[in-house]
Amino acid sequence: MTLSDTHTHLDFPEFDADREAVIQRAVQSGVVLMIDIGINIETSQQALEIAGSHPEIFATAGFHPHNALEATTDAMDQLEKLIQDPRVIAIGEVGLDYYRDLSPRSKQKEVFREMINIAKRNDVPLVIHTRDAHQDTLSILDDMGMPKRGGVFHCFSGDLSFATEVLQRGFHVSFTGNITYKNSQLPHIAKEVPLKKTLLETDCPFLAPIPHRGKRSEPVMVQTVAKSLADIHGISVEKVGKTCTLAAQQLFNISL
Repeated sequence: MTLSDTHTHLDFPEFDADREAVIQRAVQSGVVLMIDIGINIETSQQALEIAGSHPEIFATAGFHPHNALEATTDAMDQLEKLIQDPRVIAIGEVGLDYYRDLSPRSKQKEVFREMINIAKRNDVPLVIHTRDAHQDTLSILDDMGMPKRGGVFHCFSGDLSFATEVLQRGFHVSFTGNITYKNSQLPHIAKEVPLKKTLLETDCPFLAPIPHRGKRSEPVMVQTVAKSLADIHGISVEKVGKTCTLAAQQLFNISL
């Protein structure tokens, strides 16, 4: 089995007690690639530290829309220095979140624009978070001009029309454990997304798939996401794992 978890938060305190065991469980189950996602300077630095001691883990650096107010000029400079490390392979997670509105929308937009600029300057892809802000997210991307390397809309939450718009712009789409939830519309959308443009993720410690819903998620559970996609596309789990892992390697320019 060849699997990849392209969106983890292994640096979060939920893993402080058993982080190494969590990583090894994933590796032993066939997860050959994990990406630890930064949401501010502190977590981006922690993600890089974890990646530095695990050959199968890479990191990103970015300001989550919830953390937009932390994106001072000095913090932006620190972030751009982080992206120079070869194990930091993307800017993310960045974007807009109008569901929780933990930062002013004007500041979210300002920071998202600057994150796009940094991605373009450093020729790296974007890991995008968008919730209840789909059209504003696309409008900003269209206005700014997308990074040459594109990116991924992680934990996809839109409808089929939005998925089509994302794909038309060259982005990848990523599905997590919520694709297994009862009454989810995501299986219908995933069926229309080419597998070569699909990434696997857990977004751990969040969104544990059925039958683990409500518990802490971890990268080993990405096999459940892969199994769901295999059932949706009518192919083997092995093919899903290999195809989606290759897609991740190509997008993020990772050699394993």
